[in-house]
Amino acid sequence: MAPILYTVDPSPPCRAVYMTAKAIGIELEHKIIDILKNEQLDPSFIKINPRHTVPTLIDDNLVLTDSHAITTYLTSKYAKDDGLYPKDLAKRALIDQMLHFDSSVTFPALLNIGIPLRLKLTNDISQDKVIKVQEGYSFLEKYLEGKKWVALNYPTLADIHLISTITSCSFFVPIGDHPNILAWIQRAQKEDFYSENVKGLKDFNDLFQGFLNCYQSLYKTKNNFLKSHFDFVGRPKMSLVLYTLDVSPPCRAVYMVAKEIGVDLKHKIINVVNKEQYNEEYIKINPKHTIPTLIDGDLILNDSHAITSYLVAKYSKNDFLYPKDVAKKALIDQMLHFDSGVMFAALAQITKSLIFEPKKGISPEHITFAETAYDFLEKYLEGKDWVATNQHTIADLHLIATVMSLNLVVSYKGRENIKNWVERCKNLACYSENVKGYQDNVDLFSAITKQ
Repeated sequence: MAPILYTVDPSPPCRAVYMTAKAIGIELEHKIIDILKNEQLDPSFIKINPRHTVPTLIDDNLVLTDSHAITTYLTSKYAKDDGLYPKDLAKRALIDQMLHFDSSVTFPALLNIGIPLRLKLTNDISQDKVIKVQEGYSFLEKYLEGKKWVALNYPTLADIHLISTITSCSFFVPIGDHPNILAWIQRAQKEDFYSENVKGLKDFNDLFQGFLNCYQSLYKTKNNFLKSHFDFVGRPKMSLVLYTLDVSPPCRAVYMVAKEIGVDLKHKIINVVNKEQYNEEYIKINPKHTIPTLIDGDLILNDSHAITSYLVAKYSKNDFLYPKDVAKKALIDQMLHFDSGVMFAALAQITKSLIFEPKKGISPEHITFAETAYDFLEKYLEGKDWVATNQHTIADLHLIATVMSLNLVVSYKGRENIKNWVERCKNLACYSENVKGYQDNVDLFSAITKQ
């Protein structure tokens, strides 16, 4: 029996699954969910997917609700070779890094424009939302510097997901003066799998053209916005160096994983208050100028989820934190993308507003987003001790770092599943690595609220 995919063609994540299925030669049984009729809110579908999102894959007894987890699972289980998602740890980590870039940067920027239009809350696009898309373009342009594809020297799952997202973003915000991106799109369009993006992309454009009432609002943005001269030459060759800051939940997740697997990391603190993340030498290492960033020999990773999965795969004596079993791994990947695209995104937007506009406080919209993220997590934990499998994994360690910090500004009070899971996490030996940074977080938010 073919795996079942609940889907809708205009959706970029669904189209990424279509392209992956085409590339590996597998047939999926499509079940269309009409979101304009709110079929995703039908109790029978919510029972399958508490987040009521598409795509959702059912393969025997396995249910996956994140497109990135779906494509890595399908490739690992059904592909005749591992080219799209190699078993080589370094190559896989570079792909994972870009998958999380999609789920945490480019796709949220697209979603931030698309959802208000679909809900008919507006027929216009504010400049701050355009800027977020432009920021994603600028980062991707730098990732593609001197390269044909985003992760390796040939197309991978990272290219498939990002091509679906970026071609959709371009309907709202022209790609403009980003020659690396434009050349990359042209290369992708020549790949056999790209045919699965064509119809859905047209449907996407037609759908939102209607929402915009035949008026596509575009803001003029300076061509040099967010552009820096990133130079990837002269990368330092070190072993297991982590550029970090204790207060950061993603950094603390890396600390906990490192303790759990017994690996020592050389910490190099980046003082973000002094804007050290914008130093020329650091931008050479990480064009996103974010933390954490890991250097292991010649390999550089700048997404915490890619870092932890790589560290476990390469250095752990066992694999329970991130199993080799394809189904278990997919369930963990699903929750890692939930962290990067939903839970941490909720924390990040609140933190940003508190730091840069402390007198305004937390907006009702941001509170609602955080509450919704908690509600999803509460449902994921229904009848379970841990978020993904029957023991704690890297998904739990990432989410506990995020949830503890988010709870400082928006409480998860009243959600018993989360409360009990937090207590279980606190009893883990590795949780000690979360304590100092969490206290730094307490002090930071306390200082901000007193301003």
